[in-house]
Amino acid sequence: MATKTAPNRTSRASLSKERVFSAATAIADKDGIEAVTMRRLGEELGVEAMSLYHHVQDKDEILAGMTDAFVREIDEPTGALDWKAKIRARAMTARRLARRHRWAPHLLASPRHLSLTVLHYQEWVLARLLEGGLSNQLAHSAMHIVGSRTLGFSQELSGVGDDAPETADNILKSIDLAEFPVIAQAIKGVHHDEDAEFAFGLDLILDGLERARDAEASPRRRRARR
Repeated sequence: MATKTAPNRTSRASLSKERVFSAATAIADKDGIEAVTMRRLGEELGVEAMSLYHHVQDKDEILAGMTDAFVREIDEPTGALDWKAKIRARAMTARRLARRHRWAPHLLASPRHLSLTVLHYQEWVLARLLEGGLSNQLAHSAMHIVGSRTLGFSQELSGVGDDAPETADNILKSIDLAEFPVIAQAIKGVHHDEDAEFAFGLDLILDGLERARDAEASPRRRRARR
């Protein structure tokens, strides 16, 4: 007669939120965010899926925990940097992490996963903008413009999906470019480099904010001289 396998008591005893979040991250890194299920987590951790509910309320809490863990990985830059360089350096660190954790932009783009950890990160970005001399109003606008870029991704044009560039290429291949002569001319000799384009866009935004700051300050300086 076959004997029942006893539950993995060691794993159950040492189970914690952190272990659950870490296992969920490993699954998502390997097989995508859709693969993160309570059943799969139970298998990875050597426990029954129901045991997970002693540590987390539901899958939403797991996704929020993964998001927080990702944001905590984005180290602050060190050294004597100005406000633009600080924002750029941290955003590029976030970019490298987002390339490693392809699921992260999907979660960060959802307001459901806005947490104190994410808010602390945005607080840091806002502090750097104000440190750079931007007014409250300009800093407010900047937070909307910079938005997701400070967390290592952008939603413009191709969205946040891993297959967005491939999808765009397939669309171009499926249409008659003779109907779109400007597009046909513009893509000749062009190569796609997501990381370079991300940095290029970030630099344009930061340089533009600096110019907007100076333009906003000019009338005040003229009035002060009168």
